[in-house]
Amino acid sequence: KIIRMNEYQKIIAVGSAYVDGKIRSSELHLPKRSQLHSFLDAHPEADLYAGGSIPNILTSFVRISGHPNVKLLSCVGNDSRGRFYLENMDRRLGELQITERRPTDIWVGIYDHGLVAGMDRYGAVTDLSISKDELDHSSPEVFITDIDVCRFPIIRDHVKKVIENIEAGLFILSLVGMSAQGNTHKALYFSDRNPDIVFGNAQELLSASDESNINKAISTAFPKTRLLVVTQAEKGALVRFDRQVFSVPAAVVPANRIIDETGAGDSYMGIMLGLLLHKNYTEWTEDDILNSARVASYSAA
Repeated sequence: KIIRMNEYQKIIAVGSAYVDGKIRSSELHLPKRSQLHSFLDAHPEADLYAGGSIPNILTSFVRISGHPNVKLLSCVGNDSRGRFYLENMDRRLGELQITERRPTDIWVGIYDHGLVAGMDRYGAVTDLSISKDELDHSSPEVFITDIDVCRFPIIRDHVKKVIENIEAGLFILSLVGMSAQGNTHKALYFSDRNPDIVFGNAQELLSASDESNINKAISTAFPKTRLLVVTQAEKGALVRFDRQVFSVPAAVVPANRIIDETGAGDSYMGIMLGLLLHKNYTEWTEDDILNSARVASYSAA
């Protein structure tokens, strides 16, 4: 694969556009998932952000790379949160679809000296529509998605069509949403195409493999993937590149200076990709991988 990032190269991603609601409280508890929208309505003190894992990754990517041809394929509701999202997202990610039928996706977190509990509620993204004309017009050289959004049959169908359109391009998979009940086969059941690059945290990779040991998992999971990156919070990251495994230390943040750990892994992935894709995929070296991982660790911190 000859992958060089330039202004003609299309980078397309499918993911959920969440409005993140962060509430600071030592007393609140999250409700049932079906009541999450009304719960957030009842707490106007919540800090709101335009988030979602794939949008976070793309935002970090475009900020460090300045790439002019990035497109987020997602959908928000025609409601106040959808309007909030459109007003606060990075405009370089393109225009999102708007649906009348479902509310905007949300994620709600309760914080008390760190994240205590978090829960998501999907809605609008399940109305995402990608036409054949749009696919033919915007066939990407790089395609990014995550396990979480591919839980939905309609999204899986769209993802499969996009992957079929990328031909010699790169397929990049985030393991966000990988559950303990999953395995590698189930993680990729929406496509026969093996991902070229996989990112995830330690628990997600263990869930995607048949291993209970992280060192064994990174050696055996996704055997046809050239680059596999596993973040482990304060333990740093494990990186497998061309069958070699490296350890990259975390950029340490003192406990009394930690503000919010949510989204750190997304930033890590976006920054690392933004640095790597300035060079041909076939020309990546061990030094390229390690340098980009170190910068990504610093940026996530």
